[in-house]
Amino acid sequence: MIINILDTSICDNNLGNQIIMESVNNYLRDIFPTAFFIKLPYIDTLGNEAIKYMKQSDYLFLGGTNALSSEMENYKQIGIDHNNYKHIEHIILMGVGWWQYQGNVSSYTEKILKHCLHSNIYHSVRDTYTKSKLNTLGIDNVLVTGCPTLWGLSPEHCKQIKKEKSDNLLLSFTNYSQDKRDLDLFKLLKNNYKDIYLWVQGPEDLEYARNIGREIHIIPPRLDALDELLSSNIDLDYIGTRLHAGIRAMQFKRRSIIIGIDNRAIEMGKDINFPIVLRDDLNSLQNKIYDEFETRLRIPSDEINKWKMQFQETNSALFNKKRFCSQNNKYSSIKPLSNVFGFDRGMPIDRYYIEKFLETNKFCIRGRVLEIGDNSYTQKYGSGVTESEVLNVTPLQNATIIGDLATGKNIPESAFDCIILTQTIQTIYDVKSALKNAMKALKPQGTLLITTAGISQISRYDMDRWGDYWRFTDKSLTMLLAEIAPEDAIHIDTYGNVAVAKAFLDGYALHELAPEVLEYRDKDYQVLLS
Repeated sequence: MIINILDTSICDNNLGNQIIMESVNNYLRDIFPTAFFIKLPYIDTLGNEAIKYMKQSDYLFLGGTNALSSEMENYKQIGIDHNNYKHIEHIILMGVGWWQYQGNVSSYTEKILKHCLHSNIYHSVRDTYTKSKLNTLGIDNVLVTGCPTLWGLSPEHCKQIKKEKSDNLLLSFTNYSQDKRDLDLFKLLKNNYKDIYLWVQGPEDLEYARNIGREIHIIPPRLDALDELLSSNIDLDYIGTRLHAGIRAMQFKRRSIIIGIDNRAIEMGKDINFPIVLRDDLNSLQNKIYDEFETRLRIPSDEINKWKMQFQETNSALFNKKRFCSQNNKYSSIKPLSNVFGFDRGMPIDRYYIEKFLETNKFCIRGRVLEIGDNSYTQKYGSGVTESEVLNVTPLQNATIIGDLATGKNIPESAFDCIILTQTIQTIYDVKSALKNAMKALKPQGTLLITTAGISQISRYDMDRWGDYWRFTDKSLTMLLAEIAPEDAIHIDTYGNVAVAKAFLDGYALHELAPEVLEYRDKDYQVLLS
């Protein structure tokens, strides 16, 4: 198994990301003890070499930090943009947060996140604010777990953190969030602690701190130097504006107070119950320093375990010989359980992927919409539909257009905002002409939503009437569409794995497969393409 990690400590000058990535790496090694790990840069634009590794990986994780923002076109914390996002998919968030408090997510950012983030596996985010921002985009497979640096701070661990004030102080400041109140903060701390040790988490923190006060001991800007101080016998509290320096102190069972200066500490403080004081509330800080308080964090253990266990469940499902329907595990039969795609047993398996695709892209089903045969998907997934048209090659009661995509007969041009072609193109011999005519029928900025067969039985119903001609791969479909549309306007997904392929060919119904089996994607077994 190959695991790729977008490592937030690579090409980065914030040592807090080293603290984050240490936890990310440790937990992923626990989850995947025999995997081969490849680290990729996260903030440099991701190029061909990184994308090559991504495509070869079984899982791709983005580790920690505040990498998400509402306007990636103006401020991006990850090396994905309009030039490369089409080649990047199935990213799994692990303790990721939102950059700042921001307004609505831009359409540019929405397009990138919906394409690049894994649509099936649960994402782990730092706080409820980040979850709510993703939820507004329809990304609902999100769990609030807090940062992975917090996952080990159990009640048993926190009980070992002293309650009363220490004699000395570990301090941090944040250069990129300077404030005149920091001078008042330093004076208050200097009056209440014997010796103050400053850890430099960012390269300009030291200069900023020295401008505030010079009577401090400087800890070298290395994680091992910080750990050496925290593991020493020096009686020490932590107070500072650097969130992960404070979390590191708690990992070493040091009493900590985080000075909240941005959404990261404030939002995680709400969810996790950090000992947090806002920078503009120094009177409260004075009291907090002398209060005896117990560090009681609300670590969301259930959500953390749910996030971790999904990988064990998926791996178990993939390699368990009883993947589906163990009571019918007779693969040697020369006849399928059903020769009508499982319709006689329930919902066909491929419908799961078709409807998942349409649900993901339902925002495109608007305005004037054309569908083939009937308009059931338009009615189910459309919003803002002003006109619903039904195309059929022969007269039907509900057909509004009698025409032929292959010849272009009676197909209007520049007429539709969206055309839905589900499981249609494999039944058209001149598929290239059909796709060209479909493209001509779209308005500028219109959307063509296609699903088609990869690994599938013959449709006898279609074969005996107009034909069942083609089975596609992502490569063949890409090449076909590239002849009629610009490359950056095409996005192809594949669905299925060997277990799903076997079940689909044998005629099992959707309800007979476990969800984790359905969700796993193996590009060597492309049951359905969209």
